[in-house]
Amino acid sequence: MLAEGVQPQNAFLTELLSPYRSAVSPGGSLMESYVVKYFNDMYDHAEQVATVCSSNARLAYVIGNSKFYGNPLPSDEFLAEIFKQFGFRLDAIERMRRRQSKSGLHEAVVLMSRNEG
Repeated sequence: MLAEGVQPQNAFLTELLSPYRSAVSPGGSLMESYVVKYFNDMYDHAEQVATVCSSNARLAYVIGNSKFYGNPLPSDEFLAEIFKQFGFRLDAIERMRRRQSKSGLHEAVVLMSRNEG
């Protein structure tokens, strides 16, 4: 599937990822497909989470950012934007620690909540 190419599943993800897609994989499309599939899957996950969360739900996700060919990909910020599509608001992104694999990488807790009605 990845070798054949993966496209964003909707206009929101197309817009979110478009500034980053070519930077992720300048020499080919495999890594770009991997990134697009990941965020397609996270979009589906957020949609499902929203169906089972109460109106006063609070969420915390630990996620690491990424860097491809020296180009940063703000995965923590993308996750928050995806969940906003389903009625959650970003309360905070708390950077917990630097990752040792490459400079400029970190893990963060993305804190979100929903206050409906």
